[in-house]
Amino acid sequence: VSGQRGEKISGQIMDLSMSGCFIKMRPEIPEQSEVEIECELFERHFRAKGIVTWQTFGAVTFPRGLGIKFLPLDRPMKRALKASTLRLRKLLILYRRGRFLLSEDEVAKTIQKLKAPLPPGPQE
Repeated sequence: VSGQRGEKISGQIMDLSMSGCFIKMRPEIPEQSEVEIECELFERHFRAKGIVTWQTFGAVTFPRGLGIKFLPLDRPMKRALKASTLRLRKLLILYRRGRFLLSEDEVAKTIQKLKAPLPPGPQE
């Protein structure tokens, strides 16, 4: 995450959707600040701008971090983000339910297929 002054702070994305994300990190950036997020997911580089909408300072229910709402994304970024969030959802379902219904080999093969790099986008 890069703040308005250009400072870079690393964190861990804990929640990701088409509209924003929650990043586990020290909340050193004030609310309503514009930030730029850079990450790599399924071997695809993502860069998006957003606004810090809320922050937590650590509690039983939430880790320390920032809630960020994405500013409008360009079309290729939307497509890549949608493909990534769909894969993440499938992985979550597999971890929650599939491991009880499939053999270990089937689970491992499915996970490897879902973790494979996304196909290149139209501008890559």
